[in-house]
Amino acid sequence: MPSSPAAATQRQQSVSPRRSYVLSAGALLLVAGLSFATFRKVTTPDWEVLPILLLPPIGYLLALFGVPGLFAAGEPDPVRLDRSWEGWLRTMGCLALALLIFVAITGVTNSSRAEIIATLLWGIVCAYAAATAIIILRRNFGPMAHAYSGAVMRESAAGIPTWFRPIYLIGAPARYLARKLFPGISLGLGGVLTLASLLLITSANFGCSDRWYRGYQLFSRQAHWITAENMARGLSQQVSGWAALLAYAAGLVAAVLGVVLMVRGTPRLARITLALSTLAVLFTMADAFAALYADSEHSAALPIISLAYVAAAALLLAGRTRNRADIAGLAGLRAAALFVPVLLLSYGMLILIAVFHVWGYVAYFFGVQLLWWGSLQNSRAVAHKT
Repeated sequence: MPSSPAAATQRQQSVSPRRSYVLSAGALLLVAGLSFATFRKVTTPDWEVLPILLLPPIGYLLALFGVPGLFAAGEPDPVRLDRSWEGWLRTMGCLALALLIFVAITGVTNSSRAEIIATLLWGIVCAYAAATAIIILRRNFGPMAHAYSGAVMRESAAGIPTWFRPIYLIGAPARYLARKLFPGISLGLGGVLTLASLLLITSANFGCSDRWYRGYQLFSRQAHWITAENMARGLSQQVSGWAALLAYAAGLVAAVLGVVLMVRGTPRLARITLALSTLAVLFTMADAFAALYADSEHSAALPIISLAYVAAAALLLAGRTRNRADIAGLAGLRAAALFVPVLLLSYGMLILIAVFHVWGYVAYFFGVQLLWWGSLQNSRAVAHKT
């Protein structure tokens, strides 16, 4: 007897689509490039940073073999992709938490009591902030995500693996925070923090005599962005400085538009705010991430890595073909997977910057992420109404 259409469809979904050679080659190239940057920078006295810098290439290799749906040429099985995506996020979160504890132990051994307390407190804050971001990515990107309302729904621990339940219980404040970041709260708080960076210390030059710069002074070219000011020289410093300044300006404009969006949201304004905040948050995280691989002797790594990541995310998001008002499809999922290691390591860099009391950078770092999340939720709501 001929098979029914439903049975044929089920058999077709059970067969995994073939792997995309372009995406797989890109992932392997990324792993090779980061591995090269790691072993070029790490020397014998700096051996403790080796596991930190190796986290991204290891994470991409785990995704390449553990989340094959991300690299599929066709439409992958949504249930299988969602399960592997969730498992990969949990694995990356556990690895990052272990590295954070490792860095805390090795990094504060020769510090004063005040520095130890400050580092540990900022480590806790950044760990929960990164966990909140991962929860938002998990629940809003992926084929089985609760993508529309943006309100991250409550869930029970019934389906949580046994080995992950202690971390799940510890992460309760992060899940609570993710549920409470509604569009108005995210846009309002994100706008205030972002604009406050203009008056706060946002950049600095650490050397024999430290120099401090407020956000508005960057536009008069009195100084470069904090990473370019300290981790780059010559042409690399100029390229990174101008790119950071453009991204900083995009974040400030997005903050102003976010306030307007709270009062009167239109589809066009929502798209513009989302585009500007996306550019700002992608570059901010990629720049902090790239700073870990750069130093004065290898300063070219700073603009190359940061701009390459932003360009790769733009190419992935440009591949959207369905609902272009929502970035939570397969293209958005791939861009999110690309930036998960970047997000985790950028929070590690934030701990180092916060310990030096560069409050403007800290405010901007959190502000643009809140702006992006609020504008994403708002753009979905506006698109749904129209």
